[in-house]
Amino acid sequence: MQRIVKNIYAATDYTGVNVGAVVTTNGVIAVDAPSYPHDARDWAMRLHNVSAYPTRGLILTDGHGDRLLNTRWLNAPLITHSDTAVKINTYDKKYPHSLIESLSLRNPERGRDLHNSPVERPSLSLNHDLTLHRGSSQLQLIAAAGPNAGTLWVYEPESQTLFTGDTIVINRHPLLGDGSLLGWIKSLRQLQQWPQPITTLVPGHGPLTTLD
Repeated sequence: MQRIVKNIYAATDYTGVNVGAVVTTNGVIAVDAPSYPHDARDWAMRLHNVSAYPTRGLILTDGHGDRLLNTRWLNAPLITHSDTAVKINTYDKKYPHSLIESLSLRNPERGRDLHNSPVERPSLSLNHDLTLHRGSSQLQLIAAAGPNAGTLWVYEPESQTLFTGDTIVINRHPLLGDGSLLGWIKSLRQLQQWPQPITTLVPGHGPLTTLD
């Protein structure tokens, strides 16, 4: 768990996706959930240790299984892009077995801990940019074109920190099985023209980086 600035944290050491957190004066806003249950429980405990208040919200940067399957461990309202919400709401009572199978194949040892848990439904979804105010903090949620439908970025202007999800990944390419190459290129160009300063960029996978 890396402390980027006083109230911004990221974890890039879990198997699977990177996760982050913004600690506000009345609770934590989490960004994504770890891919495997053991790590998700560990992350929930770490968040509990940095704030006496409960986690107030969990923002998903996309709706893939590696971010979705363990949201329940954070016990917080889900905030997603509208396309992600539509996808989640097509699921019945349980997540598709294919999501669990995919993660189990990537890491059989950790995959043994995966279970087909009840679907967590979004509490808030958006298809346009939105500023979220919580306590003394504000977060800018940006609906991105790609690489996947339902991609959200999270920008914290005071620390100049941007969580990009899989729009930016280090030493690999994003998962494009149900994505859009043209949408990804459009989002990369949007980042090149970003109007606000970015001191720290938290990618979907890999170490922290900068816009350069």
